[in-house]
Amino acid sequence: MGHNCEGSRTGPTLNEDAVGTCPRLRGGAGRGRLRQGLLQTALLSRLAEGEAHGYSLIDSAASLIGRQACVDPGTVYRILRALEAEGCVTSHWESPTSGPGRRVYEIMPAGLDLLRTWCVFLERRAEGLLAVARWGRSALGEPPFAGAGQESAVCPPD
Repeated sequence: MGHNCEGSRTGPTLNEDAVGTCPRLRGGAGRGRLRQGLLQTALLSRLAEGEAHGYSLIDSAASLIGRQACVDPGTVYRILRALEAEGCVTSHWESPTSGPGRRVYEIMPAGLDLLRTWCVFLERRAEGLLAVARWGRSALGEPPFAGAGQESAVCPPD
């Protein structure tokens, strides 16, 4: 199965033909790549709200993603560097009155385009996953998942 976008190991390049399809990385699909895409979407979403420094981005991503993916600081900074190399974000050093300087990131128009692409893909993926889960519940003769406030007692194995 071919992919409609090209990219590096840590950041896909937006291809306008790819909107609605997986903005995956070159090298094929995999859960690690989808998790990385989820993390990338969380970072871009936070930056779409306004500029932020790395630690703030890590905290925002961790609280948004929850248990869906590990938010490793090293991975976050690699993704941010790749997004910067792709022209999706820009950064500058901020010198606070006390303490060490810190790098502040800001989203660029290409980053907003990539965020839109990821949003479409993730919404479609979520719809598909929910449909399969509902079918499974129906086949088991169980009521559908009620949503907010209910958590699965068991996580599927990795």
